[in-house]
Amino acid sequence: MATLSSERLAETAPFTHCGLDFFGPFKVKERRKKRKTYGLIITRLSSRAILIELLEDMTSDSFINALRNLIAIHGAISTIRCDQGTDFVGAFNDLAKNMRITHHYPDIKFTFNPPHSSNMGGVWERLIRTARNILKGMGEKHGGRLSTPQLRTLLYEVMSVMNSRPLGVVTEEQTPLTPNMLLTMKSQLTLPSPCVFEKADIYSKKR
Repeated sequence: MATLSSERLAETAPFTHCGLDFFGPFKVKERRKKRKTYGLIITRLSSRAILIELLEDMTSDSFINALRNLIAIHGAISTIRCDQGTDFVGAFNDLAKNMRITHHYPDIKFTFNPPHSSNMGGVWERLIRTARNILKGMGEKHGGRLSTPQLRTLLYEVMSVMNSRPLGVVTEEQTPLTPNMLLTMKSQLTLPSPCVFEKADIYSKKR
């Protein structure tokens, strides 16, 4: 096994060094129409904390908007690792062009994996599989019946579950360290009780 990169070991603010990728699609319902949406998973390389954004499409514009959201919430980003998707490469070219013109956009270093090398993106590919497994257990199998706000809420709760996973060995003597403890300084996150749902609730107007 090769040595870990410096970004994986650096003691920095959350999401200073991160990796990301799209996953999906997810079908959402808007009135009588159905359309596809996509999730963008962003993981901090050192603590493996994640952030999930719901995007309308897989374009450079949507990715840049999600990137601006991340910077607005968590501050400046130094490094982004991703594959060579046209959306990521297009966003990199747009940001580089904007920097040359205005000199105001933060300098973000993009590190692209070689083509057809999904194994080099294991940092986020494994987290995408975990997110899919949680979605299956939370009812995403009823795809096409959720609205965009409902799916966004579901993805945020998936993010909370994944950020509550222990980072080390769990023992009875110590409270396990989790990504949420590093992000929020809180040992536990409690969500409002979802009450009890029946199968008929899936088809009702008020969920």
